[in-house]
Amino acid sequence: MGSNVYAPANETTIATVTVRGDSATQVRLAAGGDTRIDDVDGTSYDIGSLSGTSFDVVAGPPAVDGGERPQDTDGDGTYEDVDGDGSLTIFDVQALFENLDAAEIQDNPGAFNFDGTENPDEVTVFDVQGLLQEYQSQG
Repeated sequence: MGSNVYAPANETTIATVTVRGDSATQVRLAAGGDTRIDDVDGTSYDIGSLSGTSFDVVAGPPAVDGGERPQDTDGDGTYEDVDGDGSLTIFDVQALFENLDAAEIQDNPGAFNFDGTENPDEVTVFDVQGLLQEYQSQG
């Protein structure tokens, strides 16, 4: 198996790494000497240097509907402030309902688990009802 090195004009992305964290931190990324990428035909590709590469991991789910990132306003591990404006309002309940099928919501069922289901697989209308009850119980 040979290695393929492409000139900068011909570079292409062959892989993307997605990292999700439970808490904010900074992560260093490195590839060991035996790290390699092969395509389906068995052709091996060299990995450029990753030494010293770092990035920030942001806690919590991504922004819903192009707004700000949701926030956990009471520290219980769920993200009541769905629209990310800093407080739990009726607009958060509406945002959760209106975006219930969005990947930002469905890919983060633990973050929007307002009905108390243990290890939820999805976010449902019962979570919307749970968030509404939490909103209504505010003093």
